Order: sequence, then structure tokens, then C-alpha cells
Amino acid sequence: MNKPSYLTDNDWNLLKKKYRNLRPVIRKLRKNYPVQYLIGNVDFYGYEIDVKKGVLIPRFETETLLEKTIELLKKYDMTDTSVLDIGTGSGCIPIVLKKELKDLTVTTIDKSGKALKIAKQKGKAIVKKSEELYKLAIEKGTPVLENAADEIRKTSIDVLKSITKKLEQKDKK
Repeated sequence: MNKPSYLTDNDWNLLKKKYRNLRPVIRKLRKNYPVQYLIGNVDFYGYEIDVKKGVLIPRFETETLLEKTIELLKKYDMTDTSVLDIGTGSGCIPIVLKKELKDLTVTTIDKSGKALKIAKQKGKAIVKKSEELYKLAIEKGTPVLENAADEIRKTSIDVLKSITKKLEQKDKK
């Protein structure tokens, strides 16, 4: 089977390694199913981040946000501070923050139990508080924002990160 013109060589090679029969894969791709979901991960800031249906795929803008956040935390000597990541999704931001700035305390929350499970699988380097919030969200099966409110109130937060909607082109200016 030949590589479809809309796929990169790298993505095609990853799909060939993962799937014996590529016909159903090609059918999904033709219906605009994201190739990242079929591969199962995405490169983000040099790290492999797991993605599956139900978890948003990290965007380039998110990588820029992360780069600027790390830059500012270093510039203002806040590398041992506390960060709250609201809407963690795949966990890409807290995972990279902890790997790049090991002394940071990162607390992550999300309303999606599925997203939290995926983030938790990849985010073993994330601090204990995050593990507690992940556990809280998954066990109770309700939105984390409601369940974690008391836990968040007990935590001193210095930096807040939230990407709650896609940026419109006019918002980027």
C-alpha cells in the first residue's frame, strides 16, 4: 500500500509499525480522524505525550505558551514555585514543567476523568499533589473542579495556567 500524499513520511512509518492492516486506518484518516490518535502520541516540546480520543491534541500555541512560561519562571527566579494547571488534558504542560523545572510544585486538574487517566499514565514524574488530585477525580467520577476545590484552597498557588477555549485569530493580536 502506498503512502497517502497528505501524510508525512514519519507519520506513515509510525502507522506501518503499529498496524498490520492499514486499510481501516486510511479510511479513518479520509474521514478527518486525527493521525495523532491513530499513532497514540505526539511530540510536544521534545517529549512524547500520549493522546487518545477524548483528549485534546496539544497545539503549537500551547508549546509557545509553555516556552514563555518557563522563560518567565526562570527570569523571575520562580523555579521552586507552585503552578496550578486547570484543564490539563493530555498532561503535556505539567509533564514538561516538571521535567524542565524539577523544583516546581505542579497541581493539575481537569473535568475529564479519561483525560486525567491518560495524563497520569504518562506523568509519573508529576508531584504527589497531582497524584492526589488525579485519584480524587477518577474515584469520584465527577468534575474535578468541584471535587478538588477544598484541596486547591489548601495549596498556595503562585502561577495559574488555563487554556479554556481555542484562541480566535483576532485574540492572537
